[in-house]
Amino acid sequence: MIYNAQRKIAALIEIGAANMVENTINKLISFQIAKYQRAIRQIKQELKPFEEKYLMTSEECYKRFNDGELGDVRETGFCFYQVF
Repeated sequence: MIYNAQRKIAALIEIGAANMVENTINKLISFQIAKYQRAIRQIKQELKPFEEKYLMTSEECYKRFNDGELGDVRETGFCFYQVF
C-alpha cells in the first residue's frame, strides 16, 4: 500500500504537481497535529478533577506511583498519565 502511494506521489511530481503534493501533505500534517492537540486538551480536562482532589499534578502522581511511593492505589487512575 505504501509503495502504491509512493508511486502515485512520484507520478504527480513528475507531471508538475509537486506544489499540490506538498500542500496536501502539509494540510494532512496540520490536521493530525490539531487532532492530537484536541485529544491532549480533552485528557487534561479529564485529569483536572483528580489533580485537584489529590493535590498533585498528573506528572507528580505518575512519578510517585512508578517510584512505589503510592502503593496500590486504585482510585488514582490519573497516575497512569503519560507525559505528552
